[in-house]
Amino acid sequence: MERRTLLFIVLSLGIWYFWLILFPPPELPDSEETPAGLEAPVEPAPEAVPAPLVPLPDTTPDAPEIERPLQACGASGTWSSHGGALSDLHLQDYKAPYVVTPLYSWVLNGFGPWSPYGDEPGPAQVLTLDAQAFAVGSGDFTNPPAALTGEGLGGVGTSGDLRVEQKIVAVDGDPCILSFTTTWTNTGSGAYAGPVWISAHDALPSGGGMMSRYTSTSGASALIDGGVWTLSGYDELEGTSLVDEGPVSWFGIADRYFAAYLIPEEPHGEVFQSQVIRHGKRLDGLHWSDSVEIAPGESHVEAMKLYIGPKDLDVMSKVSDDLGLAVELGWFSFFARPLLWALKMFHGLVGNWGLAIVLLTVTVKTVFFPLTQSAFKSGQSMQAIQPKLQEIRETYADNQEELNRRTMELFRENKVNPLGGCLPMFIQFPVWIALYNVLLSSAELYQTEFLYLRDLSSQDPYGVLPVIVVGLIMLQQSFTPTGNMDPAQARMMKFMPLMFGVFFFTFPSGLVVYIFCNTSLSVLQQWFIRRSYAPPAGPAASPDVAVPAGK
Repeated sequence: MERRTLLFIVLSLGIWYFWLILFPPPELPDSEETPAGLEAPVEPAPEAVPAPLVPLPDTTPDAPEIERPLQACGASGTWSSHGGALSDLHLQDYKAPYVVTPLYSWVLNGFGPWSPYGDEPGPAQVLTLDAQAFAVGSGDFTNPPAALTGEGLGGVGTSGDLRVEQKIVAVDGDPCILSFTTTWTNTGSGAYAGPVWISAHDALPSGGGMMSRYTSTSGASALIDGGVWTLSGYDELEGTSLVDEGPVSWFGIADRYFAAYLIPEEPHGEVFQSQVIRHGKRLDGLHWSDSVEIAPGESHVEAMKLYIGPKDLDVMSKVSDDLGLAVELGWFSFFARPLLWALKMFHGLVGNWGLAIVLLTVTVKTVFFPLTQSAFKSGQSMQAIQPKLQEIRETYADNQEELNRRTMELFRENKVNPLGGCLPMFIQFPVWIALYNVLLSSAELYQTEFLYLRDLSSQDPYGVLPVIVVGLIMLQQSFTPTGNMDPAQARMMKFMPLMFGVFFFTFPSGLVVYIFCNTSLSVLQQWFIRRSYAPPAGPAASPDVAVPAGK
């Protein structure tokens, strides 16, 4: 089972990496220039309302910009009178990621001064200096946001025939949130029927590639009709289009560990993928829009909560029941969430996230010990009947029906299940993937220390654990019988630890801690089973098997 499992993982990773090399995500143009693709009109998506208007105009209001500092709920940033947009948003209680310099990079660069974790990082960044997050406006998305005047965070302005008033007030509590209220009032003589909107745009990092999976980069995201939609800087971005039908529960800008999300009182509205040009720079993101009818002198009010903080399930669940869905745990999240709960429980017992990973690994390994033991015994039994199985294959090579019958008869006589070694792998595979995503995406492990590691969410700059794990995999291979293995497969098995080693050097070190513990326990488990279980003797050749001449 262990051999099949390792080969399956290696081939899967190899195909995935090869695909990324052949078809890398597209690079975005320089943010300083308007993309050439936007200079000609683009046909709108059939469902897009309102229709995209291109080329994109600069959406910076003509009124002079007034900026005020934002200091609330542990966040600091800048509020702009241009739509009441937020930018340059940081979390003072959290540090930005370390700039890790791996040992191999230091060697390839000719040695010299080496700082494994770089300089001490400043506060964690949620929005860049160029961002235009949560600007308010109405009408076409190409309209500039309302130009606001007033004191404090918020103000009053106009957007077409609508008077727009924005109020942002900190609400003390656990966690602290911001009350974000926008009022659109019809000051015209006729009824207004059309969209009112709140936008969220930033200079999203472009790129992608093989290692982008392990990099915490910002993107726009929203919960639409119970499903999470995300937009990153290396996605295809063309024009304005409706993302999906259904009510919107929250939307905003976030990376893997931190977020700024607006949460309506009740799910409603629509989300459109969009781009804006502000001060000559292209920003990507979304427009949240609600189609309304406002009679003359009447108003439409949107009261929302603005959460700025870590993507911690316990923290976000206090803000909104479904805000925790912003934590991306992959396809097997129904496994991942109990695993994350267990990880937090172990952390509560030992007070260290590294030790919590060790305890979680031991627990998972213990739960699946009977399955692994059964699989190993099945493998040993299959190994014992290999000579007889090979004899049958050679004898009945030209008679497929008889070959199948004799093979199944041999399995029945020796009580061997040919799928016995594969079943545990398929059962455990969702758990492995779920645990992988938990360790990769949990804000709880961000900037946490264990042994010589200063951050379990970043790679090991010293390369100690990856080297040890490669050695353990080689040791594990020594327990795997290879007598009847195809020579090409045997060579691949010997080369496999080096392939894994390349991956381990790029993984977040919390993942490598898990892999180290899991591989160590696997070696001990195989050693124990080999000592306590003697494989049955292979069956003698049946006298009724006549070997044709020349065989």
